[in-house]
Amino acid sequence: MASVDRKKLVWTGLTIGIGIAAGSVAERLLGSAWTALGGGDPPQEAADRRRPILDVLIWGAAAGGLAGLLRAVITRSASATWELVTATAPPGTTGAKPEA
Repeated sequence: MASVDRKKLVWTGLTIGIGIAAGSVAERLLGSAWTALGGGDPPQEAADRRRPILDVLIWGAAAGGLAGLLRAVITRSASATWELVTATAPPGTTGAKPEA
């Protein structure tokens, strides 16, 4: 049986959790903004044909973009923390520091 790379397993679990958290936070933030701007309830169900397609497209693009942005920022922060704690790059990354 192949040995399990524990660091890789932990990093994979961490990045999955980051993705889930980013999506959840993005949806809540965007939902609050949508309602505050007078859009009513956000069109969270793309199959609801009673909602205008433009609303659904705007919601989808904004939610996806915000979730991606949050995921990138949180993952970069987690990577920096990983390097600080373990003195190694996260599994699957080169860990090369950007040139100043």
